[in-house]
Amino acid sequence: MSWVWPRLPEAAAQARFKSLGSSLEELREWSATSDHEAAPVAVGGTPVPIKVVQELQIQIRDIAASYGYPRLLAKPKTAKFDREASLVLYEVMDIIPADAACLEVWSFTTLVLLPDVACWRFPERAEARLLGRPRNVFGRLWARVDVVGRGLLEREDSLGEDEFVGIMERTKLAADHRLARHLALALIELAPLYSVPRSELLRDVAKRILRLRALLSLESLSDEELDDEVRSCVMISGEMLERA
Repeated sequence: MSWVWPRLPEAAAQARFKSLGSSLEELREWSATSDHEAAPVAVGGTPVPIKVVQELQIQIRDIAASYGYPRLLAKPKTAKFDREASLVLYEVMDIIPADAACLEVWSFTTLVLLPDVACWRFPERAEARLLGRPRNVFGRLWARVDVVGRGLLEREDSLGEDEFVGIMERTKLAADHRLARHLALALIELAPLYSVPRSELLRDVAKRILRLRALLSLESLSDEELDDEVRSCVMISGEMLERA
């Protein structure tokens, strides 16, 4: 069963953001599994049980602890933390699509449920990361699983932060989940054939695919045909970048 999650209104989120404690220990004590200003949408499904909310809080904190929380997260480990956290968020939340698209839900996860982990992951505490915004700490991780799929994220050679951003922030790519998954897989498998960084390869491939979409209906292609088109774009970009 999919759940409806609490929504923290923008005004309440702004107030909590401005009153964030200074230490992770203080933030952890300040955290909660509910808030009097946060509530599920009145019409839309079954409210998430409190035990599920608690389970999410516990599991995300356990993952953070395995990467050194509350010590500063080492940069080489950020991608691994993000990958593990994204899978847990997607599985445990079991959120309905309308809630996943609601920015107020992600304000609840970062400012009520897990403000300590959110600030540990992004210690600069940027508003874009902590409030319900497209680059929210947890919202962006949930979206990655939804777009590229669990299987690709579980791979040890999965995409890095720059590559995920390169797909997710190009809405015409991310909106077509099938295209995004074929692109991610093609990058993982073909990028090692070229000497250019995978993130640089993605930038060129993305532009090439977006130009192709203007000429060809990718949505009408079979999986095999789409895979051929995407891989062709990757190989052309790889060869051109190597000659540059």
